[in-house]
Amino acid sequence: MRLKRFKTGLFVIALSLLCAVGVFFTFETEGGACAAQTVSPAFSAVDGVLRPWDVSFEIVVFDKRLAYSLSENIQALSEEEKEDRLVYRSVRLKKRWIKQAADMGFDEVEAWCYLLPGLKELVKQAESALYKRAQDASVSFAPETKSRFVYKKEVAGAELDKKAFAESLSKAVSEGGAITARGKTVLPEVSLEQLKRQTTLKCRFSTWYGNSTAARKSNVKRALKAFQGMTVENGERVSFNEAVGPRTKQNGFFEAKIIMDGKYVQGVGGGVCQASTTLFNALIMSGVTVNKVHQHSLASSYVAPSFDAMVSSVSDLVFTNETGGRIFIAAYGTDSEATVEIYGLPNEYEIRRRSVEIARKPFSTRTIEDREGRYSDKVVFDTDTFVLSNGADGLTSEGWLDYYQGGKLVKSRKIRTNTYLPTERVVVKGVKARPQEGEESGAGGDTPAQPQKEENQSTTAD
Repeated sequence: MRLKRFKTGLFVIALSLLCAVGVFFTFETEGGACAAQTVSPAFSAVDGVLRPWDVSFEIVVFDKRLAYSLSENIQALSEEEKEDRLVYRSVRLKKRWIKQAADMGFDEVEAWCYLLPGLKELVKQAESALYKRAQDASVSFAPETKSRFVYKKEVAGAELDKKAFAESLSKAVSEGGAITARGKTVLPEVSLEQLKRQTTLKCRFSTWYGNSTAARKSNVKRALKAFQGMTVENGERVSFNEAVGPRTKQNGFFEAKIIMDGKYVQGVGGGVCQASTTLFNALIMSGVTVNKVHQHSLASSYVAPSFDAMVSSVSDLVFTNETGGRIFIAAYGTDSEATVEIYGLPNEYEIRRRSVEIARKPFSTRTIEDREGRYSDKVVFDTDTFVLSNGADGLTSEGWLDYYQGGKLVKSRKIRTNTYLPTERVVVKGVKARPQEGEESGAGGDTPAQPQKEENQSTTAD
């Protein structure tokens, strides 16, 4: 399409110029056809022919000199082609033609190549000698490294400076001499600066599990591993359950405490909810859209109320990246902390979490007697007590996100309202009457057993 427009434009220009310099039309009355006649070239006394139309110059590219002569490149042209290309027209007319082509939006160098047969091959040689491909900067996500990313700087390219070449060519056509073909810098489309901006740390969020069992810690780490090194494209949707898979022993998960029906019980995969909760908080503080999230029936000890994210075989954490660019996730666990880092485009706001307590319901205390001796290492007499599990108040809370710019609060958004059940405090006591001083104790010694201090045997659960 562009070539057709180019040829059509050239015809219009050529026709207008030919008329301006002596082409005239005669019309036959009978046939209705028209014929064109042109002014013939003048003769010279040197070789028998004057050549005011001829053009010759050199193109210098580095250490190469490429000679050009119009008169030596017209042998293969038909008379019609010579007329179309203004071969026998003056240099002044040729330059007027080039100006009109440029005014119509055509490339000046291409226009000169049309008028001067054979020039195109020389220009190609110059372009090839000067060309250097620009290389975009690149980045690879390496979450196991300290820097998280490995960057490769962009490399600028080069190409023929056509504007400068066209200006020099126009002068050489008139005066002869040499044209020095120079290159110009071509910048890559992707720079290192752009990539570093696209891989900014958006949020790092951690939760503590230092007092958890080894099995629970292993479960948390295994769940986080599913997200370590994950790249999420803009618009992509991710399911926690699909990424982590079923929490089974075959998949490497162990038994640990989980919350079921408002109680702590043993279950395979205990601790996975701490991984999903850590991920959830990193997501919302990075401006990532969370589509599905569920609360626990009991408040979690490792995160503020209304900021937990319970997952199970029927409850999922689902999010969609709508940040405008890719996000990169680093997720890992140490011996005491679970951490999720999210990288991508810089956040528009600094996002802060805020948990607001609306109501509280005190926990109750239940005392059980150790009649079967299950806790005989802790309690013996009816005055001995042992805290089997601590109680926690029930509460109703709201989760808010506060958005800051330049240190000033811009807006706030409530994202959740949750109600958590209370957990009862369970105390174990002995059942034997404590012997009076001088009496023989049931423990088999002359010295009565001393009262035990209250101990807390509870550990962090899901």
